[in-house]
Amino acid sequence: MNNNENSKKNGSPDSSKKSVMIAAVAVVVIAIVAVILVLVVPKLKSNNSTSTDTDNTSTSESGGTSSREGIQIFAGLDGVESVVAGETATVKIKVQNVTDLASLALTARWDEELTLIDASYGPEFSGGLRHTPDMDNENSGWDSVKSPFTFNWVALNTADAVDKDCVFVTAQFKTPEDKPGTYHMTLTANPDNIFDSDDENVPFIIFNADIVVTAAK
Repeated sequence: MNNNENSKKNGSPDSSKKSVMIAAVAVVVIAIVAVILVLVVPKLKSNNSTSTDTDNTSTSESGGTSSREGIQIFAGLDGVESVVAGETATVKIKVQNVTDLASLALTARWDEELTLIDASYGPEFSGGLRHTPDMDNENSGWDSVKSPFTFNWVALNTADAVDKDCVFVTAQFKTPEDKPGTYHMTLTANPDNIFDSDDENVPFIIFNADIVVTAAK
């Protein structure tokens, strides 16, 4: 019997080596796929999800699903980057990219170190109904309002609708005398409370700026 016949009966050593190599490669491939599934896929999902801007100076919130172009809402100190401890901080809530706005309701929350002493709606919102402290208590003024408070305006007819960039509310806060630091007044909104004259929801995005209080010199 020759060597070829013996190889056929006993099995080829080369074939066994090839089988082992194929099995080893398959194990490596499976391991690589597992690593990709564990490490890469979650990152891709995270990158595709909606995020909230949370840098040191502002936060943002968005809402509404209408196809129309949305409005931008900004809250921040009026014309200054900071105020001295003990002084009044004037915060303006501004709306931009406004077209046919018939209702706007924003709930403001502020740190307990800040004391609201006054607030007023912008002249563009003089028509319609506005939520003020005396609606909750006949003898109440702005200085009696505690956080949170909802600044709410609704147009009574199409003539009251707002069609321009403007100031929605100006709020004044007394800052603490001896506690310099960074304080906050944040705004949130229910998408169903921001709509146009056709009762269609208006998309929006809110930017909340910090209130920086510096030490007195």
